[in-house]
Amino acid sequence: MITENDLVREAAETWCAGSGKVCSYYNIRKQFLSALSEYMNKHSLSKEDILGISGIGCSGRFTTWQDVVTVHTTHGNAGNTAQGAATAMQLAKKKGLVYVVSGDGDALAIGMSNFQQLCHNNVKATYMILNNGIYAMTAGQTAPTTQQGIETVSAPYGNLETPWDTVSLAIESGATFVARASGYPKESKMLKDILLQSFEHNGTSVIEIMSYCPTQDPVSRKRKLAEAEKEYLKNSVDIKDLKSDLSPKLKYAVLKEELKKESKLIKGLIYCASEKGYAELLLEQKKKAQSAYPGENLKSRISSMLKDKKITSI
Repeated sequence: MITENDLVREAAETWCAGSGKVCSYYNIRKQFLSALSEYMNKHSLSKEDILGISGIGCSGRFTTWQDVVTVHTTHGNAGNTAQGAATAMQLAKKKGLVYVVSGDGDALAIGMSNFQQLCHNNVKATYMILNNGIYAMTAGQTAPTTQQGIETVSAPYGNLETPWDTVSLAIESGATFVARASGYPKESKMLKDILLQSFEHNGTSVIEIMSYCPTQDPVSRKRKLAEAEKEYLKNSVDIKDLKSDLSPKLKYAVLKEELKKESKLIKGLIYCASEKGYAELLLEQKKKAQSAYPGENLKSRISSMLKDKKITSI
């Protein structure tokens, strides 16, 4: 039996504000390890079967304390690294799990195209996007999720851009499991349950995990965790408590507009669908091609195609 403590890699705590206990990153890490150990025991997985990939920023340090196979990528490249690794794992029919951790800046700014491509290919991987609405590690510049009008060091007269909606972007890009939770203590069970469901999902799972930065966020600066949590709980609503006869893809978009005037944030498991991904389709194509040419290997097939043809180099 693997416990969450077995998955902790000893390293110096480098998160500010109480080693992540104030901004809730520590609790996110705790719930993740609890869910991961449970999943590993259920499927008899070893540490070598788990690949953790992180990007740049405060969230990029996430894998530092996880004693599994981990990769710390360059800025914006967590998504494409995960896509390659998850595709290779599925094609090799290897059991295991690929998970990714990025901040909102790493995933939705320089890494947006890679994030979208991962969703588009729908390979089996869980992508956690830790959203604190600011570039926290590099002095508090405007991020892709910074609310409009907020004054930051890079937008001293107020942010003019409309913030990206991670959930909408993930759904429209092709992810087949999309959820929103938070790292606040009172939502620990929700976060762990969603993580467990994402690990089981056969496709790309995107979980936006809401947090806050008491160090760099101009709105939340010096705000205590309990205060930020209270405000978040007051202004968020679980999608399962909202009635709608619309299709899953339309449900979120319509409900989001209906709740816009109330400034309510929708959370929970927002979208889940069963669709074949790139790796699964490639395996099917390979099987079909092999059945069309029984007894032939790739070398003999190429030789047959080139028979009696003169090849000249250019």
